[in-house]
Amino acid sequence: MHKVTVNGKVLHAEDGQLLSDVLIASGERLEHPCGGKGICKKCLVTVNGKKELSCRYAVRSDVSVELNVI
Repeated sequence: MHKVTVNGKVLHAEDGQLLSDVLIASGERLEHPCGGKGICKKCLVTVNGKKELSCRYAVRSDVSVELNVI
């Protein structure tokens, strides 16, 4: 189990779980109209200071996430 800190709120994720699934399950509002194909880029977030698509990012360690507004 990994710790996912989102704007100061601590969530937990299984190893390999998609970040978008973690965020949506926690009630975070996250747009993903492409259905997780990674083509619309609406789910772009910052993970440990690097821009990532949450629908394509598998959580493999503790991470710090900042939600972005596009």
